[in-house]
Amino acid sequence: MKTVNKTKKEIKYNKVVNVSEDGEITVLDYVFDHKDGFKGATGSNFHAVSIDEYNEKTDKENVIERIIECGVPEMFVRTGAEGCYNAMVNNHEISSFMFDTSYSELWNYLRTELKLSLEQAYIFDCVGGGRCFDKDFQGNINPELSEVIREYES
Repeated sequence: MKTVNKTKKEIKYNKVVNVSEDGEITVLDYVFDHKDGFKGATGSNFHAVSIDEYNEKTDKENVIERIIECGVPEMFVRTGAEGCYNAMVNNHEISSFMFDTSYSELWNYLRTELKLSLEQAYIFDCVGGGRCFDKDFQGNINPELSEVIREYES
């Protein structure tokens, strides 16, 4: 448990609490209590990306298409989307451009907890998060944490 200041208590978990039918993974990040009646639980949502899906989405043509959709940055006007792509490759930015790689420090834990191979879950795309729980939350993994979530969301 971490006391952020005299009026705020925060407990970090970073544990999986649910996997939906469509494969979305929900992690309880932390619970908080401001001691003034404001309390709750925050979480993050992930999608496991297989090596095949990763390779497909990070294929040069798919990345260039996405660059064009986003608008070619002014600094690459002369070289176009291809120049932008090359700069991104040189700077190792393709993964973070095509996916939200937030919380990459949890990836090994997620693979282990969910018994996923590196081929099944090469990376995890962060697809949401924040106050994603309610007072009736019932997850299907680490059910004891569902009780904690309900306590802080009630």
